[in-house]
Amino acid sequence: MFYPDFNNNLLNLTASISLSYGCQTSYQPLLNISADKLSQKENIILMVIDGLGYNFFNKFVSEKILQDNTLGSITSVFPSTTAVAITSILTGKSPKEHALTGWFVYLKELGSASKILPLEPRYSTSTYFDNHADSNIIYDLDSIFDNFNAQAHFVHLNKYKDDYYQKILRGQSIFHGFDQLDQISSSISNILENKVSQRNFIYTYWNGLDAISHQYGYDSEQAIDHFNKIQEEIVNIVNSIDRENTSLIITADHGFINVNNDNKLRVKDIPGLRDCLVLPLMGEPRSPYCYLRSGKEEKFKQIWKQYLSPYSQLFHIDEMIDKQVFGLNKMNNKFTDRVGDYIIVMNDGYVLIDNVLLEKEMDLVGYHGGLSENEMMVPLIYIT
Repeated sequence: MFYPDFNNNLLNLTASISLSYGCQTSYQPLLNISADKLSQKENIILMVIDGLGYNFFNKFVSEKILQDNTLGSITSVFPSTTAVAITSILTGKSPKEHALTGWFVYLKELGSASKILPLEPRYSTSTYFDNHADSNIIYDLDSIFDNFNAQAHFVHLNKYKDDYYQKILRGQSIFHGFDQLDQISSSISNILENKVSQRNFIYTYWNGLDAISHQYGYDSEQAIDHFNKIQEEIVNIVNSIDRENTSLIITADHGFINVNNDNKLRVKDIPGLRDCLVLPLMGEPRSPYCYLRSGKEEKFKQIWKQYLSPYSQLFHIDEMIDKQVFGLNKMNNKFTDRVGDYIIVMNDGYVLIDNVLLEKEMDLVGYHGGLSENEMMVPLIYIT
């Protein structure tokens, strides 16, 4: 298993950037991206490519500008999934601190099993709240952008412009919407050509590779072809900037593994398991959280050993907290409610699925959220 390394992590990258804009951080900056050097640049661009694992990148990268400026890999946070990792990047806080613990999160405040980013019940597409001010009662997040001594810009997909989660995390930054991959470079060019501030931070994100990897597999022809298109757009970005006064940093939130249908295990097929649980499994199918009924702990462990031990490892949540797998610093008071009693970390190539009533199971090939090398290691590219 590849645990987060909080000396070489997405949070350390955020620390390097934050320090360059005059913000104090609780994580050390990356050694190979100097905050002092970044502070001398007028513009910093951070591009996050959803689902771009380091091993995939290293195998299929073809553009010389990327090959020549790759610093290697850094670790994601755990669980290695978008809701958790993007929140860490944009708040500078670990999962233990921000308490967004996976795609499926039990919200004690609402007594509900949620999809945390759209902030909906698992069985529905109706949101819990009518406005993002109310939603931040659940999220309780602050954007790092609001503390930067620079103008921040948020270059993101138009379809998420009114999303509660996005509104909170972009803070006071200026939103610049786009619809297609090949519009990112022109959006960035427009910002730099019309900037009104001496110093600017530009955050941009692309989710196309993640969607394709889920549907077809992370090493599918479709994923490789799309990665080539991403490389072309990065070259367009590089060609549009003045590297004397602008740095471009590229990374990802997580990588992927593939899971064949025979390795998709389901709670409904494991005798006695559901009777041990007071809630459906939460978190991610690659690392589900288990909320146990009172008096069922020994029975639960017996069932895991009999049916799941060949395919997974079992940890009491306190053990993972003590190992600092979820991060450093003070724990959010909502965290323990959102991780249950035990976590089952699935072996490479396996998932454990548990659907609620009326929830349709997604037919996926690619998964993430676990502790395998492919999921946890992401590339770090620094073009300066």
